[in-house]
Amino acid sequence: MRAIFKYTAFRIILRHFRGPAALMFFCAILPGLAAASEADDRMLATFFEKRAACSNDYAAVIAICNKVTNSMPDSLYLPVIRGVQAWHELAAGKTNQAVATLQSMLSGGVDPIALSANTMACRWLTRLDREKVRQALTAYYAAHVAFPVSLEFMQKLPENRRPAIVDRWNQAWQYRLVTFERLPGLSDQRYELQSRELQAASDYKKILAIPY
Repeated sequence: MRAIFKYTAFRIILRHFRGPAALMFFCAILPGLAAASEADDRMLATFFEKRAACSNDYAAVIAICNKVTNSMPDSLYLPVIRGVQAWHELAAGKTNQAVATLQSMLSGGVDPIALSANTMACRWLTRLDREKVRQALTAYYAAHVAFPVSLEFMQKLPENRRPAIVDRWNQAWQYRLVTFERLPGLSDQRYELQSRELQAASDYKKILAIPY
């Protein structure tokens, strides 16, 4: 019976994972699915079934996540629940709450679930940090009618307005001015800003627009 339930839980969870990031998280769950208790398995399977029933109701999914977190604070799968919660908080515009949830996923744990949760948190926090760099660049443009040739100007900003100068992997931002194809002289009117780790997946709004 235990093996049958493991298989059933596996199939339920598999139905709710889509896309590269979700696949990465699912692969991290697999070792946990083998080692977790029956209570953990039942919780996770039930959680995804409930989430599927209200997937477009962000507030409802967040409430379900909070209920699970409060009822099973020591669950092996808690980082998984927090990952789901963080995405829905971001989608609902509850950025401050999402940041707190994502920060709770940061850890030095070496088990697959903890490592994947840490990576997922770093990815979203990096995208949010990039948004603040973009705001600083917009302010610079408003003052100079051109974007800077580098991000060195951020070092001179007041500490309370200075965005992160590195991403969550402690790597400097990849920043460069981009020339208009038909107007090669206007090389200070557009820019490209990426995390070295995320590359094209650095854009917060673009990635958040992808369904969970």
